[in-house]
Amino acid sequence: MPCHLRSVTPLFASVVLASACFMPEPADGGVTAESGGSDDGATSSPEPTGGSDATDPSDPTAPTDPSGTDPTTDTVDDTGDDATDTGVVPEGGHVAYVLEGGLYVQDATPGTEPRLLGPELDALAPGLDENFVQLSSDGAWLLLSSERFDAQCAGYACLSVVDIGVTQGEAVLDTDGAPLRFSGGNGGAITRGGTAIAFGAEGVHTRDLHWTERTDAGWTAPVVITADSPYAYNTLPRLDVNEQLVVFDCGDVPYGDVGTAICEVGIGGDGFRVIWTPDQVPEGGGTTDVFLHHPSYTPDGGIVFEASWTGEQLWVLAPGAAAPVLLRADHHNDNAPCVLPDGRVASLWLGRRGSSGVHELAIKNADGSGDGMLLIDRDISDVGTACGL
Repeated sequence: MPCHLRSVTPLFASVVLASACFMPEPADGGVTAESGGSDDGATSSPEPTGGSDATDPSDPTAPTDPSGTDPTTDTVDDTGDDATDTGVVPEGGHVAYVLEGGLYVQDATPGTEPRLLGPELDALAPGLDENFVQLSSDGAWLLLSSERFDAQCAGYACLSVVDIGVTQGEAVLDTDGAPLRFSGGNGGAITRGGTAIAFGAEGVHTRDLHWTERTDAGWTAPVVITADSPYAYNTLPRLDVNEQLVVFDCGDVPYGDVGTAICEVGIGGDGFRVIWTPDQVPEGGGTTDVFLHHPSYTPDGGIVFEASWTGEQLWVLAPGAAAPVLLRADHHNDNAPCVLPDGRVASLWLGRRGSSGVHELAIKNADGSGDGMLLIDRDISDVGTACGL
C-alpha cells in the first residue's frame, strides 16, 4: 500500500517519516546492516518488521496465556522447597523489556507500574517497532528497531535511537544517508549518551557483531568486531562499565542453543577471547544439552549469565575466579539477566512459588539475596532485558 509521508523534528536533523508499509517476508528471513559503503560484508535483502507496540496491550497486571517463549525454556514451576526471602532489594534504576508485542520501561522497584512506550512513540512518529528494546546504562537512551523515523524504514525496520522521555527520535543513518539494520533476534547495545551502538548482523560469519559511532555527518560505516571469533554466530552484545569491552553469546547455532559459549572482544575488534564454554563444567553441573546465554557485565568486571548445567539458572563469574558459581541456588528457570549500575540483577524468572510458570520480572541483589518481583503473572518475551539508571 502507499506510504504517507510526514515531517517531524528528530534528534539531530530533519527527517521524513513514513507510516507502516509491509513487504513480503524474504525466504532467508535475514535482516542485516545496510550501510551504503561498509566493507564488512553486512548485506541482505529486506524483511518486514516484526512485532509492534502500536496497539496498547491489556492491563499489565492481568494474567495471560504463556506464548512466544525461548524454545530452550522450561515453563515448569520447580522452585526449591528451600527458597526463602533472603533480604531487602534496594530501589532505583530501570529495566526495559518486551511484553505481548509492546515495548516497556519499568522502575526497578517492586510495586511500580510498567510504562508502555507505544502510545508515546505514536505521538512522536506513528509506525511499527520490532520486538526489541535496549537501554543505555545512564538510563537516558533507548535503542529500537523501528519503522518510525525515516521513509527508508517503512516496511523494513531500521535501528533507531530515542531519548528516554520519548520527545526526540532518529533512524540510525550512515554518512551516505543509508539506514543501518540489525538481524532480528541478534541483539544490540547502546552507549551512555547514545553515541555508539554494537549490534548483530551478517558479516564475516553468519552473524557478527558490528560497531558504529555517531558523527556530525551521520553514523560511521559499521565495522565487524568479531572477525577473530571461531564461531558462526556472535550475538546479544553487552557493554562493560567503561564501554570498551563487549561480552556476547558465541556459538555455531543460533538463538543461544546447545553448545553456545560466552566470548568477549574490545569495541575496536581487538582482544577477542572465549570466556567460558559449556564443556567447562563447574562443580555440581551437568554435561547434557548445555548452553550459556545472555551474559551481562557486573560493575566490577565480572559476568552474570544464564546456563543450563543444572537446569536454567543464573551463574556469576567473578573477576579472577577459577569457575562460575550460582547466583541463587534455589532459583530455577531463571533467564535473560541484565545488571543494573549498582550491581542488582534483573531477570525473567519462571519459578516463583504460586506462579503459572511464565517469565516474570524478578530483581535480586548482587550477591543473589532478595526476592523482589517487578512484574508477576505476565509472560515477558524471552528476547532479553536491558538495565540502566
